[in-house]
Amino acid sequence: MQKEGKEFDRGDLIRHIAEKTGLQIAEVQKVVEWVPITIADAINFFGRAEIKDFGTFTTATVAADKGFLPDGEPWAAPERLKIKFRAASAIKEQVANASQKIVI
Repeated sequence: MQKEGKEFDRGDLIRHIAEKTGLQIAEVQKVVEWVPITIADAINFFGRAEIKDFGTFTTATVAADKGFLPDGEPWAAPERLKIKFRAASAIKEQVANASQKIVI
């Protein structure tokens, strides 16, 4: 894998997992498509989703807000939920340890 000044995107993730596991790209793609859906379902049902050695997803309420645009028009933002992610220690340590072997 080459670093060409772009971010690591979904396609890169799919190809990398397929390469490392020997699974077909189509199989990995199905799994990658279902991961965010499953996490969202878990958050909605349990209020949080914790994945060992990866991290924890929780929600927080963002209060409603009102204000004015530069042209004087009023605007309002309703109360909403915000998803928060806290990385697991294993990921934090691997990112912090620059001398550790990169597996990509």
